[in-house]
Amino acid sequence: MYLISEIDALKNEDFEVIGLEYTSESKDITKLEFTQKAKALICGNEAFGISQELIRECDYCVHLPMYGKNTSMNVVMATSIALWEMIH
Repeated sequence: MYLISEIDALKNEDFEVIGLEYTSESKDITKLEFTQKAKALICGNEAFGISQELIRECDYCVHLPMYGKNTSMNVVMATSIALWEMIH
């Protein structure tokens, strides 16, 4: 798969590859302190998220905490919030 070879290339350049996806093992992004290490954020599509194959390639996944009945948000909004959390 094309994306896996790209992820491997990033890891070879010492990037930390983070998936933006809610999983049973994902970490609450608001509770993390990100290091200065270069990062690559993998985001999925609106309907299906990130494939299990790509999730396995990530160093770890993060999720945005959601309250109420809704458990997801627009991928552009989620990406914007995640990037903000990662740099501040």
